[in-house]
Amino acid sequence: MSSSAPTHRQGTVQNNTAALKYLGTRVKGTVNTSNTTVTAGSFTTGVKYTIASLGTTNFVTIGGTASAVVTGSISGTTLTVSAVASGTLAVNTRITGTGVTAGTYITALGTGTGGTGTYTVSASQTVSSTTITGQPAVGATFTATGAGTGTGTATTKSISSITLLGGVREINILNAGSGYTTAPAITFSGGGGSGAVASAKMSGGSVIYCTVSNQGDNYTSDPTVTFGTQWTAATAVLVGQQYFYSGRLYTVTGAGTTHASTAPTHTSGSASNGTATLLYAGVPATGEVVRRYGSGYSAAPTITITDAARAGTASAELSFLTSKSEAKLLPVLDAGQIVAVIVENPGVGYSTATITVSGDGSNAALKADLNIGTIQSLQANNEILTSPGTINAIKIISGGYGYGVANVEIQGDGINATASAVIDTASGKITKITITNPGQNYTFANIVVTGNGYGANLRAVMAPFGGHGKNAPNELFAQTLMFYSNVSTDLNQGVSVNNDYRQLGIVKNPNQYNSDQRFQGTIGSGCFIVQAAINTSQFPQDTNVTVTRTIDGTDYDRRYRVVAVSSSSALLQSLDNDTPLINDTFSNTDGYIFTVSSVGNPTIDKYSGQLMFIDNKAGFTPSADETVTLRTVIRF
Repeated sequence: MSSSAPTHRQGTVQNNTAALKYLGTRVKGTVNTSNTTVTAGSFTTGVKYTIASLGTTNFVTIGGTASAVVTGSISGTTLTVSAVASGTLAVNTRITGTGVTAGTYITALGTGTGGTGTYTVSASQTVSSTTITGQPAVGATFTATGAGTGTGTATTKSISSITLLGGVREINILNAGSGYTTAPAITFSGGGGSGAVASAKMSGGSVIYCTVSNQGDNYTSDPTVTFGTQWTAATAVLVGQQYFYSGRLYTVTGAGTTHASTAPTHTSGSASNGTATLLYAGVPATGEVVRRYGSGYSAAPTITITDAARAGTASAELSFLTSKSEAKLLPVLDAGQIVAVIVENPGVGYSTATITVSGDGSNAALKADLNIGTIQSLQANNEILTSPGTINAIKIISGGYGYGVANVEIQGDGINATASAVIDTASGKITKITITNPGQNYTFANIVVTGNGYGANLRAVMAPFGGHGKNAPNELFAQTLMFYSNVSTDLNQGVSVNNDYRQLGIVKNPNQYNSDQRFQGTIGSGCFIVQAAINTSQFPQDTNVTVTRTIDGTDYDRRYRVVAVSSSSALLQSLDNDTPLINDTFSNTDGYIFTVSSVGNPTIDKYSGQLMFIDNKAGFTPSADETVTLRTVIRF
């Protein structure tokens, strides 16, 4: 892997020898804890505690760390320390040892200031020279090795909840609104986070759905989404602008300044508001935000709790409840039929998908296409591996003068781009800039030249959004697409088709026969190839033949057309969506028959794909030495 961590937020980018695909965002959260106070005698072995009160408990014997270990004796209320093994003594240090009265603590310093010397203690007693231990102070933490005894208390922290920090996944439209002349701006407020960006998609003056281009970050609750601009008092407005107030949408038809205090209330026609004129247009759209917490995970991530002095949380066990980022589709209706589907949110993680249509109509059926097609092409590989935001050239606006040394610095919001200058030694002018590393993720860049010359002015040439080749039509400003194909006497499933051509078209994304996989061949056919002993004079091409099927005791004829024929095989087009079988007997209107000995399936599912273009021509039949070239030009 490269020493530079990946920073891209779309597509796949090379990182040293690996290609890393951006999948989504990492889930984040903040831990919320609560304290529980436990009295000595009830401490749990292995649990971490924070001492709340010392009482008469010897915390050192159950896992606490002594603040001091000394040798000393007590006479009355005077502690005399003769030796120090570790630590220091201080006022309020509680001490324990053989013969020491429980609860004794240091009340004042004498000649000792932490080490050897004398100290005043809280209880009068006589203790001969012995090992005396200073107990840990209130607030010290320890991991219990036993239940403990005495009256001391300690607290343990437990995780009560985790507040997930999310982003805006989508906006559910509650009311599409009406009367919009342009798509209203979408703003987000509240929720504790920031950065969410979305745009509205319109149809007939209403908002039909929203596209979230930046989900933002750190939202602890659902932010409020607002469509358009709310009316405000004493505000200058221009003709054509739209404002809403209290469930009413208005269009400015007369420029001016809104009233200093009174909001518009009319629900039809035009009315003055201040010096402006407002036309009632309809009602504003409303919606609600759905948050997401991370995205792109193929499995629920593991939660790791780092103790970091939060007593009691180290042994916490947590897990995520996850759900697939569900796709969201919007039907396009025309004359009571679903004629298209808008993919508002494609979702993630689907390997299979079933679409159910509900509404006040009937019989609509939709099928999800999860096939990404082939990546075994130069263009597909270029799109996958392109790096976004590269700097591939630097244009010299002015080469300057007097340079013997010139250093080129690229300043911007991307990373790793570097370049060097080529200088003409005679004139001291910069004549060329060599890109040594194009970097990535730049959306802007300034080129700064430092050296011993003057006047150089350079401009970075940025890669388009997504990187060079990511979207070839946009990058090349293409407005025309041409399809180029040849029609000749190619073999169709091993059969030479010498038939006339009358129709040409363009079908997008046809599938292989009986499969969800895209067809990727050069030549395909929607016909069945059958092997049989055939008298070609009895079954010439374009002959209709039938085979009998018995369904629930009733015989039905299923029709086929002979596309091409030889003495041993025939290419058949099924006209009634029937499939030929071995031992089927086909007949024509003259009573001639042939019996099938083997069946080959079509290579293309003729009911798949999307018909983009079709044209009818006068019939033509290319000869064996003739090739017909078809060029179809589409402008967009």
